[in-house]
This record gives sequence, C-alpha cells and structure tokens, in this order.
Amino acid sequence: MGRVARRLRQHGGAPGQAHPSPRPADEERPVRPSAVRRPARRVGGDRERPAVAQGVVQHAGGCRIHVGRGTPVYITAHARFTRDLAADGAARGEGDDGVAAAMAAYMEELWARCEDADLSVIAPLDEGRMAALIRNGYDPDHAIWDTDLPQAHAFPRNVDVRDGAFVATRAAGSTQSWFHATAAVVSWPTTPVGPDSLSPLLIGMPDVIRTVAITQALEPNDKAVERMLAEDTNNQAELHRDRQRGKNVDPRDLIAASATGSRGMALASSGAAGCAVVGYITISTRSAAELEKVKRTTSSRARNAHLRIEWLDLEHARAFATTLPFAGGLK
Repeated sequence: MGRVARRLRQHGGAPGQAHPSPRPADEERPVRPSAVRRPARRVGGDRERPAVAQGVVQHAGGCRIHVGRGTPVYITAHARFTRDLAADGAARGEGDDGVAAAMAAYMEELWARCEDADLSVIAPLDEGRMAALIRNGYDPDHAIWDTDLPQAHAFPRNVDVRDGAFVATRAAGSTQSWFHATAAVVSWPTTPVGPDSLSPLLIGMPDVIRTVAITQALEPNDKAVERMLAEDTNNQAELHRDRQRGKNVDPRDLIAASATGSRGMALASSGAAGCAVVGYITISTRSAAELEKVKRTTSSRARNAHLRIEWLDLEHARAFATTLPFAGGLK
C-alpha cells in the first residue's frame, strides 16, 4: 500500500481517545522539502467506504483508531498510482470507482492488522471528516468532529511565509492567525528503547498543540541495501569533512554511522525487506513569541525521548504538509 503514517494530535480530540507509543524502526534521514498532519464509521453496524483522494499520482485513505484515552490517533494509507494499482482498480470497477474499491480493500487489510496489534478501529474518515481534520491541523480552533464545512474551507485562506522561522495561517471566516513550525527527526535512538520512548513528546507537553507524524514504507531488500549504502557514504563524507576542518566529531554521529553500517550488514545477510522511516513534529501557537518558547520546550522533550530534531527554518510552509494526513515526507 505504499506508505502508512501515524498522526497524533494533542488538541481538538474527542474524549476517550489516546495514542499508542510507536517504536521507531530502521530510519531514513528526513527529506528537506526544498530538496524534495479512518477505520470504519459505524452506521447501523455497516462500514462506509473510506474517502479516496482523487488524483493522477497518488491516493490515500485514512482511519481513526482507539487505544485508550488521551490524544486521537490517525492512520493514513498512501498508494502511488502505479500499473499494479490501476490494474487492480480496473478489475474492481471503472475509473475512480475501481481505484476507490481497491483502496477500500487495502484499508480493510490495514484495519485487520490494527486489530491484530490491539488497536481498536473506530471509523473511516469520509470527505467531511477529512476536511475537518485538515482544517484542525492549521486552525486548532476548529473541532475535528465539526464536519459541516465546505471542502473549499479545508485549506487555509491566507498563508504567510515571509518569516523563515515559522509559517502563519488564517482560516476562512477567522480574523486571527496561527503560527506553526515543523521539525524533522534526524536521528532515532541507536539503542533498544521501550514502548513508551516517545512519551516525553506525546504526553509530556499537555499545554502544547502539536502533531507528531511517523511515515514508513516497506521496500525490497535490494533497495534497502542501496539506501543504506547511500546513507553510509553521506555519513562517512560528513565525518571526513569535519576532520579536515579540524572540527571535533560528535560522538553521536559516530554511533549513528556505525549503526547504519550494522543495519546494512544485517539486511545483506538476512535478505529481509527494509523499512524507510521518517518523523516530523509540528507545533502551533497563537503568537510568534510563544512559538519560540514552545520550540525550545519541544527540543528538550525530544532529547528526553532520545531523538535529534532539526527545525526546518525557511521551509516550514512546505514541511508543514508532512504532518497533515497525506503520509508524506519520504523520497
């Protein structure tokens, strides 16, 4: 199915929703945007077909899951429009109806896997719910259960990108802007961590409006080894450049470079498929001054979670989309 993203939002969730604590797998260095934030809605015991984004390149379906109490969790499935998807869609129907039926089948399989992982599926996101969720991403004042808004109002009316330290957005019918900043996870834990490793970010900032998105894609062994070689080449080149400049080498960079090589050896010896993983964090505040304070808090919490993050200054307008329910951010 391509890419599956977890979206966790601290603000605007319905009571009784919570997050799981995702455990990072093999990592991929996030792509800077210039170089490159729902299972069945139960109606009379039946399930509606999930909404499918209409486009010539990619399709997505989303679902909401229940894992306890706290923040809501969303899972998005992303599939590129390939020959295989087109053939599967053609076998199920004509045009977009066939593709929608194929995506619905993929989502059913995804929901079954969620249930196997003890994640209770609540409802798929139809067009109204998806529009409300997207709007809540840049306008937290809008409740995610308020689905009575036109599709045209799902996206910002005004976007201000003049300041490279943040992006300001204003929704239709609103007179106030929200300020957002996005950070990429550039280094995952290099040692085994527990299932609550991300708790400092997920539940350690109760007064901060933020979205944590983790996007992953399975890939064949050959491609995974090729990606590892590219990462290892970049790591070694950076270390060599630092030595030539007389700069002290960060021990964490040495550990990360060693972990990349070890992962490559494990992939090559086992022949198993690889998994590319990227993570992004978006925070939202009412003012630029408050945003700077929250950025420092978020960086501190990320260190407590054994993550290294990098704020994507000058690129926040593009990076912001990586935490919307589009399962983006991978090459």
